[in-house]
Amino acid sequence: MKFLYLVTILFAVITLSSCSKEEVSPQQLASEFTNLEVGNYWVYEWYEIYPDGTESKYNVRDSVYISTDTLIDGRSFIVRRGTFLKNKRTEILLDSANSLYKFPSEVLLFTLDKTNETTITIKAGENPIATVKYILKSNSIVANVPAGEFECLNYEGIVESLDPDYQYGTRINSDLYAKNVGLVMKRCHLYNSPNNLEMRLVKFGKN
Repeated sequence: MKFLYLVTILFAVITLSSCSKEEVSPQQLASEFTNLEVGNYWVYEWYEIYPDGTESKYNVRDSVYISTDTLIDGRSFIVRRGTFLKNKRTEILLDSANSLYKFPSEVLLFTLDKTNETTITIKAGENPIATVKYILKSNSIVANVPAGEFECLNYEGIVESLDPDYQYGTRINSDLYAKNVGLVMKRCHLYNSPNNLEMRLVKFGKN
């Protein structure tokens, strides 16, 4: 499909209708928000959001599930399988006390540590095209998706193009996680377009 050619996925999501909440308690664990227990599953739908706020729904539905856990060098990891824009994906994840990492790249996917600023470089093939600085926002927000209304933590990415002539300026991505639910919404964008893509939770549960 045409949109697949344009998409540069820059992991993250929208800051939807939002309201200030209390900051996350230091006693909480990343596992409470990532919900990566074997048998858990999530189903998502995709939308394209235009600069004027209008949107169109793609005929794309992705499903994700936790298939098993595994030991690697004595450490416990989680295997997550599913599709992303219909492309099959298998990931090995480390859900530590306050952060979620992808193994073996050690890419940080989510953290409860508000002091942790992580910057990654996005490439198109071998060419770097942008940097993204991720940080957990101090206040939680409320997200409305087909599965319901959820109070979420916003792991936000600030996207800066490496092209000085890039016409769309600084862009914001984010992943929204809800306690005892997992990833509720992801926003990324079409790099060569002012439009955003949004992945919204339709249903979740345990097999």
